[in-house]
Amino acid sequence: MQTEFIVRLLDADRQVLAWTRIPAETRGDGKLWAMQAFVAAVTKSGQAVAMNYHWPDVHCYTTVPLSAPVMVQAGSVVTVPLADLIHIPSEPLPLPPVTVTSSVHTVVPTGTFQSCGN
Repeated sequence: MQTEFIVRLLDADRQVLAWTRIPAETRGDGKLWAMQAFVAAVTKSGQAVAMNYHWPDVHCYTTVPLSAPVMVQAGSVVTVPLADLIHIPSEPLPLPPVTVTSSVHTVVPTGTFQSCGN
């Protein structure tokens, strides 16, 4: 699954210094992963201290501090590498099973054998 995030670079007063849209994908591990680095035009000079990740599809957002402050100048372009955007933890209890009440059709694909030349 792919989705889109709005990522904001913030100063200590939560003022937006730069922002951009970032595509993200799921990998089946409870995380949404950025598909590119944060690259954005700086609209306000200042010292960036955090990134704000907003998932508009579900209006979920979180702010994560940067490992070190970054000085940015208006009119320049800033690049910040991103790993995962959001981690959605599962509870430790097992997921309760559901009963499928409609018919399930399973198809086994057919294939051909191809020799490797041995």
